[in-house]
Amino acid sequence: MAKEQFNTFTGGQKGLTTVGDHAYAFSGSVAYDNTETTALEFQTGKWYVVATAHIEYVGTSGDDLTTKMYLNNVQVWETYLPSGTAAVEAFPVDFVIPHNTTLKLTFTNQDDTIQNAFAILKGRVYS
Repeated sequence: MAKEQFNTFTGGQKGLTTVGDHAYAFSGSVAYDNTETTALEFQTGKWYVVATAHIEYVGTSGDDLTTKMYLNNVQVWETYLPSGTAAVEAFPVDFVIPHNTTLKLTFTNQDDTIQNAFAILKGRVYS
């Protein structure tokens, strides 16, 4: 099965990379405030992806993280992580990204201070 490669790993990026039957995306450190900020955004090709997403952030008082996932601009998932924990990992989220679908993952802070978080997506590609 021929695979398409959208990006070459050079550190944090917003795209999806495929290697054989595996796929991954790593946002790198994303600075976000109270405006919705894109952490990952890409489109699948003629194949679908079964994946797991992990979210990491460091939050201080009042710095709650809201993460949203969109497929073709339709919100399909949202999680809210409260502040006050030195380092928090959102429970891993398993999902399927259909073929020819755009995925967008965003971060938003409860207040206007700038915080940092990152997203990792890893999974398998199927035709």
